[in-house]
Amino acid sequence: MSMGFMVDEQNRKPLETILPPEKCADFMWMGGYMNGIQMYKNINTGRYLNINSDGQCVIYNALNSHFVAVESAEAIRIAYSRSHPTTNIAATKNVRR
Repeated sequence: MSMGFMVDEQNRKPLETILPPEKCADFMWMGGYMNGIQMYKNINTGRYLNINSDGQCVIYNALNSHFVAVESAEAIRIAYSRSHPTTNIAATKNVRR
């Protein structure tokens, strides 16, 4: 399955399911992938919060070119972090691209 980027109508519903309204204002919708992942960019840090079609937060692992599932709290922490994000990618599971 191709992971092609697609431009679609803004979809903030996944974001609104994991963040309170006042925190949603910190993110702008950047687009979605054909596999259902929606991308939101933190306007203060420039870091992304990605949410798949199942409502699971995912991060991109460049080492194996896959998105990996992470706990919502961890993904939110990374999106708000101004320093290099650290997460135990080995403990996450691969999500098909």
